[in-house]
Amino acid sequence: MIGFQWRLILALTIFSLTVAATGQVKPSIPQRMFNQQAFVGLISDVPPAVYATAKLDYELDGADGVMHFSSCQEIENTDGKAIIESQYGLFRLLTMNCLALRRHTEGLDATRSYFPLQLSGSFVATLPATVTVDIGGQNIESKAETPLRAAQKGWRASRAPHGGIKIITEGDERTYLIMSRADFDRDGNEDLLIRIDWAARNGSGRAFDLVQLSKTSANGPILVSWRAH
Repeated sequence: MIGFQWRLILALTIFSLTVAATGQVKPSIPQRMFNQQAFVGLISDVPPAVYATAKLDYELDGADGVMHFSSCQEIENTDGKAIIESQYGLFRLLTMNCLALRRHTEGLDATRSYFPLQLSGSFVATLPATVTVDIGGQNIESKAETPLRAAQKGWRASRAPHGGIKIITEGDERTYLIMSRADFDRDGNEDLLIRIDWAARNGSGRAFDLVQLSKTSANGPILVSWRAH
């Protein structure tokens, strides 16, 4: 019996060393996930709630008084011009969150992933420079081959709530959050849906955007495969 136990231990040890050397164990695939905590005003669980049945409790000031929103469909059917200018940024944020929930509902479980389990400052630094908000007056697509960190003076990264990463530069502040991870383009690879919260450091400007990141191989580039309009 003792001899058998030693043979079993030896076999398991050899197997473990072989796996470590060859890397044959595949990393676990993150489950399809929605960042419910980053969606202020969402009062139903995800899952099982989906876009059509998700319940909201959120109020904004409109030109004709307080506007209460109880569903994403109401947000989708509201003209942004109906919101007073000082709260339009919050309306945009709510719109991006609802759009993220819609895409999450339409996404599939991935069969493989080449993304980290969570965001980090070093990972955000390597993203394409196109992973930023479109505030107009700039040619974002011309930055597709440039890392986000390049030519950014005063770059500082820190952790933010709900798994986010906050980036501070000389001119602005940005927070990057994973709102959903799933296979959105149905190729089997996991995609990340990233919300970007932007604010000018020397002014009152605020903006929000939503971009989809795709990566189809371990050594392949990270691409912006979709973004909100």
